[in-house]
Amino acid sequence: MSLVRKNIFVLFLIQGTNYIFPLLTIPYLSRIFGPTGIGALSLAQAIILYLVMVIDFGFNLTVTRKISIAYQTENQMEINKLYTHTIFMKMLFLLIVIGIIVICCQIIPQLINIKILLYIGFISLLGAVLNPIWLFQGVQKMAILLVPTTLSKLISLLLIFVFVKDKGDLNFAMFFNCLGLLLSGIISLYYVKKLNLAKFTRINYIFAKKITKESSYIFMSYLGSSVYTTMNTFIMSFFVSLKDIGIYSSADKVTTTAQSLMTPMHQAIFPHLSSFTNKDEYLVKLKKFGIILVGFAVCISIFIFLFAKIIVSILFGNEFYESYRVLQILSLLPIVISLGILFGQWGLIVIDEAKILGKIYIYAGFLHLTYIFLLLHFWGIYGAAISIVITESIVSLVLFLVFLKRISKLKS
Repeated sequence: MSLVRKNIFVLFLIQGTNYIFPLLTIPYLSRIFGPTGIGALSLAQAIILYLVMVIDFGFNLTVTRKISIAYQTENQMEINKLYTHTIFMKMLFLLIVIGIIVICCQIIPQLINIKILLYIGFISLLGAVLNPIWLFQGVQKMAILLVPTTLSKLISLLLIFVFVKDKGDLNFAMFFNCLGLLLSGIISLYYVKKLNLAKFTRINYIFAKKITKESSYIFMSYLGSSVYTTMNTFIMSFFVSLKDIGIYSSADKVTTTAQSLMTPMHQAIFPHLSSFTNKDEYLVKLKKFGIILVGFAVCISIFIFLFAKIIVSILFGNEFYESYRVLQILSLLPIVISLGILFGQWGLIVIDEAKILGKIYIYAGFLHLTYIFLLLHFWGIYGAAISIVITESIVSLVLFLVFLKRISKLKS
C-alpha cells in the first residue's frame, strides 16, 4: 500500500471516530431532548465550531505544507519552530475568543439563553489548541492519531449513555461531547513527546507574526465561507424557533457527516500534491485524484437524496419528520463541495494562490448575506438550505474558472 493510500485509510478511520461515534448518540439524544433541545445544543455547537475555526486560523493547511517540506528535507529545527509557534498563536487566539464570547453572552439575547452551553464549549476550544493534527499530517504519521481519537471518542460516547437520561441533562450532553476533543489533544501531545516528533523552542515574535500573516489568507477564506456554513445556524436563530433549528440542524448533521467522508482523501492527498516540482506531473495527479473524489461525492449525494426519509426516521425519530425535505435539498452539497476542494484546496492553495482563494470566500460570504434573509423570511429553514446550495455552487464555479486562469500562467 502506497503512503498516500495508507494515509487515506488511516484518516478514514479517524474521521469514522469523529462522526460515527456521535451518530450513535444522535438517535438517543434526539429522542430525549426533542427538536427544541437539539436546536439549543446545535446552536451552541455551531458557535463553538465557528470559534474553533477562528483559533485554527488556517494553520491546519499552511503549517501542514511547511512541515511537509521541512520533513522531506530533514529540517527538524524548522519543524520545532513551526510546532511551537503554531500552538503559541492558537493559545493567544483562544484567550481572545473566550473574552469576546463572554461579553457577547451578556448582551445578545440568542446567546444569553444558551450561555452555559457555550461556556462548557470552551473545553472544545482548548482541545483545538492542543490537538496538533497538522504536525502528524506534515510528517505523514497519521496512524498515530488512531489511538487518541478512538479512545477519547469512546469515553465521550460511554459517558453520554451513562449520565444523560432526561431533558434536564442538556449541559451534560454538551460537556461530554466537548470532552472528546480535549482528551484527544492531550493524548496527541503525549505521542508528540514520546516519539520525539517535535520540541518546544524559544518564542520568536517575528516568526510568529510571519506564519500568522501567511495563514491569514486561508483564515479569511474560512471566515467568508463560515457565513454560509457554521454561522448559518446563528443567523437562523433571529428568524426561526429553536425547534426549527433542531429540525434543520438534524439534516445538516447528516450532510456534514457525509461530507466528512471526503476529508481523509483531502487531507492525505494535500501534502502529496503540495510538494510537486513539475506542472505537468501535478496536473496528471490532480486529474487522477479529482476523478476519484468527485465520483465518490456523486455516490454520496445520490444515496442521501434517495434515502432521506429512512435516514431521518432511523436517526432522529418521528418528531424530526420535516428534516427529510431539508436533507434532500442539502444532498447536493457533497458534489458541489468536492469541486471546491479540487479547485480550491488542491488547486489554488497548492499553486500558491491562497490569497485569491480567501478573496473568493469573502465575496461569497457577502453575496450570501444578500439573499439568505429574504429566503429565510419566505421559506424558513428550507430557504436557509437553498441559500447554502446556491452559495456553494457559485463558489465552486468561480474556483474552477480562477484555477484555469492561474494554472495556465504557471510555468512548467
